[in-house]
Amino acid sequence: MRKLALPNYDPAATFRACVAEIGDAASVDHYMSNEPYFLDAVQRFDAESSSCSWYNLPRSLHGVPEQIVLGSLTKKELVDLYSDYMVAQKGASRDIYDEILISSDEICPFCGGLGQVKTLDHFLPKARYPSYSVLPANLFPCCRDCNTDKRASVPDQATKVSVNPYFDAPQFFTERWVVADLVGGTPLSITFRAAPPAHWTPIDKARAISHFENYGLAKRFSLQASGELGKVVNARKGELNVLPAQNYRNHLLDQANSEGLDLNGWSRTLYQTLADSAWFVGNDFRLPLLAGGYCVSP
Repeated sequence: MRKLALPNYDPAATFRACVAEIGDAASVDHYMSNEPYFLDAVQRFDAESSSCSWYNLPRSLHGVPEQIVLGSLTKKELVDLYSDYMVAQKGASRDIYDEILISSDEICPFCGGLGQVKTLDHFLPKARYPSYSVLPANLFPCCRDCNTDKRASVPDQATKVSVNPYFDAPQFFTERWVVADLVGGTPLSITFRAAPPAHWTPIDKARAISHFENYGLAKRFSLQASGELGKVVNARKGELNVLPAQNYRNHLLDQANSEGLDLNGWSRTLYQTLADSAWFVGNDFRLPLLAGGYCVSP
């Protein structure tokens, strides 16, 4: 998971830029007459952001596009403001979209760098929180898998709020809370799980676990790591076989400490797990297999 700087765009200016793309004077007047309600909603969003308690914000009804949400603006009109007048245009509103899109250097902040950014995601889904459909602080660069796996999940309590790259505390990005387990057999495999540090609060622990589940990271990490694990074993059997166990462990730790990769991403977690395994570091993978896995060198 990757920390991002909050987009430096004024909510009111963003709202107006999107409205300006509409073209029809009557529709523009309709939207602009409701700008004060939009700004009130932004204030509520900002207030809840200080404690990551967005679940307190009012949600719209599911499947009722005609519901009045802000002043006289319907849910559909607010959703269309994003879909039709921010995403689908080429003016100032689309420029804001594009700038947010590239703010993470094409690395998805939700999956630890596993996916490449392809779209923007609403942290609070626009289907249930249409008031924030064009709020920059609710828009994040995101890979398609994260956007699909999360879907329109609605955080209805503190423990279900996913990690927010803009607003969350540094510990979610600077402390390890994703770990992995080696599974013996031929070939070796590895599984991933969320295991937040013991000193975290119960709510933060639950949020990390919810994030891991919401974005389907256990399966996605394992699939990605399985191919890399095979390459690591083959390298240990080949050119790296000359390294004593401690030197080989240091080699793995170099990979685990790669600062360019996310601490809780699949790659650094994989290499840290391998480095921490005395069994793995001490194995001579050239020896015949014994029942249940590789033979450990004498």
